Amino acid sequence: MTLRQKTIMTTTAVALALAVLTLLVSLHILQSGLRDIENRNVTLNVERVLSFIQATVSELSSNALDYSGWDDTYDFAQNHNHTYIKTNLIASTYTTQKLNLLMILDRNGSSIYEAGFNLQKGSFTPVPRLLRDPAFMKRLKASIPQAKGTLSGIVILDEGPMMISIQPVLKSDLSGPASGNLIMGRFLNPEEIRSMSQLTHQHFELLPFKNGKLTTDLKQVRLRLETSKSIMVQPVNGRTISGYARIDDIFGQPALLLSTTEERSIYRQGVLIIEYMFAFLLISTVAFMFVFFLLLERLGHEAPESHEQGGSGNRKRQPYGPPFYRHRR
Repeated sequence: MTLRQKTIMTTTAVALALAVLTLLVSLHILQSGLRDIENRNVTLNVERVLSFIQATVSELSSNALDYSGWDDTYDFAQNHNHTYIKTNLIASTYTTQKLNLLMILDRNGSSIYEAGFNLQKGSFTPVPRLLRDPAFMKRLKASIPQAKGTLSGIVILDEGPMMISIQPVLKSDLSGPASGNLIMGRFLNPEEIRSMSQLTHQHFELLPFKNGKLTTDLKQVRLRLETSKSIMVQPVNGRTISGYARIDDIFGQPALLLSTTEERSIYRQGVLIIEYMFAFLLISTVAFMFVFFLLLERLGHEAPESHEQGGSGNRKRQPYGPPFYRHRR
């Protein structure tokens, strides 16, 4: 093997090794950075959905306070005046406030008014069975903090999860003593979730936390979230990624599994950048090798000519004249 061939092979190997090493290091840095950005983005989206659900519960609580802190409601809780029902608790009240439930209890916790409402059909319905269970209602009332006197959150019913708010019935100046409690509720049904998804620009699902029909992957997620309220991020495949969070009920127990799904646009853009980088490195390496080979080839042709010129120029110059004169002393 000639020196020229060895030089070509060595240079080729070094150039390829450097290109591969640069690509591997770049891949590691880019993928690590992309994963961090993607995880933060999904986490923020999950937090936005959680905040929106909490804001909806707060809005329901504010609406309930408007009706519970009112002289007319206070008098109704004491005197059971049915004119109050005909005047105030009509269908438009439910549709305007987006209510699926309204109950008014007296001081003893007995119901003096209760009605469910189907917002899609615009008609009254029976109150969910669990909310008519004395044991459940006793537990619910016992969970109300003594200092605040109000309680808001999510309860899991046979009909599905419901956001509820319990407020003390007070006078319009919010003075007492309380003459009972007012309860407002709104189902977290598919229609409500669809509306929330549109407002948050985020597709999500709410699954029963103790659902036995979860997929194997979701069971693993649930297992991890049973002991943690942190947000989990998990790629589904190369195109989609999901975020998960646990939502507790009004008693502080795990109730719902929030699952968001979105396109991995950041990941795909990163892959595209990596592909461009690989193509750039490949083209640059080939171009470098091509130029290097041309220079090597040119130097290879110039070397013999230089050698010949150098040889003729270095010949010893013979003196002129006949030998007789050269040897004459």
